[in-house]
Amino acid sequence: MHQPEEAINMSVCNSKNIHLHNHNFLELAYVASGNATHILNGKKTVIKKGNYLFMDYNANHAYKQLGTEPLVIINCLFKPGIIDKTLKHCRNFHEIVNHYTLKFNPTTMNPNPANNIFYDESGTIGQILQKMITEYNQKEPGYLELLRCHLIELIVITMRQAAHSNAMIIDSVSDYVIKYTADNFAEKNILSTVSKKLNFSTAYVSKKFKTVMKTSFTEYLQTVRLSESCRLLANTDKKVLDIAQCVGYSDMKFFNYIFKKYFGLTPREYRRNFNE
Repeated sequence: MHQPEEAINMSVCNSKNIHLHNHNFLELAYVASGNATHILNGKKTVIKKGNYLFMDYNANHAYKQLGTEPLVIINCLFKPGIIDKTLKHCRNFHEIVNHYTLKFNPTTMNPNPANNIFYDESGTIGQILQKMITEYNQKEPGYLELLRCHLIELIVITMRQAAHSNAMIIDSVSDYVIKYTADNFAEKNILSTVSKKLNFSTAYVSKKFKTVMKTSFTEYLQTVRLSESCRLLANTDKKVLDIAQCVGYSDMKFFNYIFKKYFGLTPREYRRNFNE
């Protein structure tokens, strides 16, 4: 399957077998008809009408029809930049969900909702995708803006479903850490401050957070700070030094290092590429 030239591409695939292929974009695949064996990154599952999933960049997957009912797959291939330009270098669905344009609380869902098989019980997802196919084919003025709105709608509906299905794993300690960090990410010693407020040891809060979130608090804090720095680089004329300090980095050398580690670009290169 080829990479779409546009920021978003809608297609309907009618084929008994789709051979193993690699992604260079994000994909929403929706089963409109039939049943199939789906192989994703070496794992086999059976999918049926109404099932759908989001797949990250570089996902390897294939389909094989089961039974006589024709297999019909609706594909929405998209580059994250269509949602927000600061996501230009994003390569995974989880980063989109936690981006400042959506801001879903990570404690209410699987840490990585990509590759999970969802079920469109109400038929709403299928209806939205049909609208998107019509818009994409007709290409009336403003169609990309409508496609963007529909795509965000699909993501929000899906994350609601993920939140409901994972409601039992919500942890009050981690939830408090997430909410406090969202409002105070530039502070020093956040975990220590939160621990005192909750009357727990820092070690306990740190361990609890890692158990629920499947990542350390330090790693999580970096993603929050870097997401905000991307927003400021893209949408303001603030100096890079000022942005580093705004998001909680007093060491400019470390800010450049950690930013390049995550995005493969320095903050200045990121801003230049975004403006171009």
